[in-house]
Amino acid sequence: MQRTVSSQLQIARAKLHMGEYDDAELILREQRYQNNVNMHKEGCFTYAMEDYKRVELAYAKCLTQSKNKGKISEALKVLEKLRFIENQEHNCHYPERICNDINIELAISRALEALGDIESLQQAEENVRILRRRYNRDHKRACIDDCSGDLSIELALTCILSKFDGKSQEERAILFELYEQYRESELPALHLGNHFFLIACKEINSQNCYQASLDLALMYAELSVSKNKTASNLSSLAHIQRLLGDPVNAAKQWSEASKLRSHTTHLEMSESWRSVEHSALRKLEASQQ
Repeated sequence: MQRTVSSQLQIARAKLHMGEYDDAELILREQRYQNNVNMHKEGCFTYAMEDYKRVELAYAKCLTQSKNKGKISEALKVLEKLRFIENQEHNCHYPERICNDINIELAISRALEALGDIESLQQAEENVRILRRRYNRDHKRACIDDCSGDLSIELALTCILSKFDGKSQEERAILFELYEQYRESELPALHLGNHFFLIACKEINSQNCYQASLDLALMYAELSVSKNKTASNLSSLAHIQRLLGDPVNAAKQWSEASKLRSHTTHLEMSESWRSVEHSALRKLEASQQ
């Protein structure tokens, strides 16, 4: 079951990246139904619960991207339930629990941000600031080496601040601090090419900062692909190339990424991966006409 769930989540993510929102939502709805069947059949064993949480989180993120307020409200209900489950399971002796909390809390903040009204934005800002304080405390206590959680929280805060008048100074300060901090680092391209970082730079109307972050992200993405040609690294490179206005090469990277994934995906999923690959090739052909 584990491989099937992972395959479905990968396909749904690929569909979302390629703008095929309805297909992604359908895949996740079907997987949610299957999860409920499995949970009822097998009971709440650890692996079944972990699969349940992964699919629910992916489904909520998918709904958040819909820009449909009804679906975003549904996403918040799903996330509130996940938050309740995670709070029950949470134990500060296990550092990975901090990461679980971050994923859920940031998803809640993004859903609130997507609603767009002032009350939801204020709630999203408060949520991220609380997470920021708690993460810094737990991070030190658990002695976690990975700092990606810090980055995700800071970027989420800048995105929310960009929606308010009069908060651009704090937002700009955070962004440039992050830019300086990660410019000299050897973090994976996915961090430097982070979607939220790029959007935040764009939304403060700082074209120089936006272009610099794109150029830097492209450099790291190309370096990552040259060192390790994985589907994840190729997807990251494709995303940055698309933002740089290079749809032809982006489609090539997506197509190659889908081929790599299809070789490592469960046999029953190969048909779905072929549809992802064909979609990428259609986009490539359309861009060349």
